Amino acid sequence: MGKSFDLKYGILYHVFMKCYVSQNLIRFLILILLIFNSCTDSTPVRIGFISDLSSRNSQLGIDGRNGVSLALAKIGEESGIQGRDFELLIRDHQGDRTLCERRTRELIDEGVDVIIGPMASGMAASVINATKDSGTLIIAPTVSTDELIGLDDNFLRVEAPSLHQGEYLAEAVLFSGNKRICLIYDEKNSSYVEGVISGFKSRIVSSDVDILEILPFGDKAEFPDLVETIGRSKPDSLLFMASGIDTAGIIQQYAKSHPLPSLYGSSWVKATGVLEYGGKALEGMMLVDSYMNKIPLIAEVEFVEHFSAKYGVEPTHPSIHAYEAMLLYAEALEISDSTNPLKIKEAIIRMDEIQGIKGVYRIDEFGDALRPLSYYLIEDGEIKLIELSGVVR
Repeated sequence: MGKSFDLKYGILYHVFMKCYVSQNLIRFLILILLIFNSCTDSTPVRIGFISDLSSRNSQLGIDGRNGVSLALAKIGEESGIQGRDFELLIRDHQGDRTLCERRTRELIDEGVDVIIGPMASGMAASVINATKDSGTLIIAPTVSTDELIGLDDNFLRVEAPSLHQGEYLAEAVLFSGNKRICLIYDEKNSSYVEGVISGFKSRIVSSDVDILEILPFGDKAEFPDLVETIGRSKPDSLLFMASGIDTAGIIQQYAKSHPLPSLYGSSWVKATGVLEYGGKALEGMMLVDSYMNKIPLIAEVEFVEHFSAKYGVEPTHPSIHAYEAMLLYAEALEISDSTNPLKIKEAIIRMDEIQGIKGVYRIDEFGDALRPLSYYLIEDGEIKLIELSGVVR
């Protein structure tokens, strides 16, 4: 009985141990397969891009789309990120806030990992509202509204807040000695404009500069009345916060019946082809826009060459910032080894310095960009980089 029991016990123990070892071996193999699959994920990273691509003021969005596309081409040439491809999904909001929110939700429903855009500050609220439940990461190339300063959210941007543009423009007005100014802006992008005006006012508060009128417009049909109001005010300077095509149209109409005063424009004016639309009427206009080096960096020269070869035109600052936004996401994806928006955001914020096309910048803990601006002057039919001390009007 004893020997028989020991034998049976020994056989059962042996079978049990084989099964135990086999189960652990299976678990181990499954774990290895899971790790291997996670390291060789071939699922494309889905990039959503949203902007105005078809309305009268669509140039900003077209430039941004081209910048993102060029960045993705560069990433593709370098074998992607960890061997993964990128898929670009593009949506046109046509300059309409309601449509912008709907198009953004479409991108979320299609499973995008990040949204690059919008390009205009006036559309930021629509994109944020559409993504609030999903937590989708947003990187906006040219949104500069001050309404987003200091907010801990998933909205990051590579453009400095518009408040700084207003301060720079005020410095130019003060330097030039102008005293009587009218501010003209497109009310469709009021969230951007409010920051510029706020910065401008804060800088001239103790000066003798007098803001005669702050004049909004919403449509081209309002230009004649706008011109008449400006004429009655008799300003010595005009500051525009609008698209290049609208700014040029107002200036040309004003010049038909009035001598032109000093002209100033925010980055929106310069970035959207004001010189192309305005011609000789814009001679002497001063603009504020993204920083430019006196001697271009190697990366800047190469970017301009590649962009011009692909699209047949030189890049604008929206093209550059969109390109930077896409590369910034790719770099953060590499660092974090994850498409999780919180991990991507953390990786970006922890970067001490971010190498942009024209120089180094950084993004603070709230996702706001910190970078300098430059002055430009329209002279002899060209937009030229200038030092403030070189401005004489």
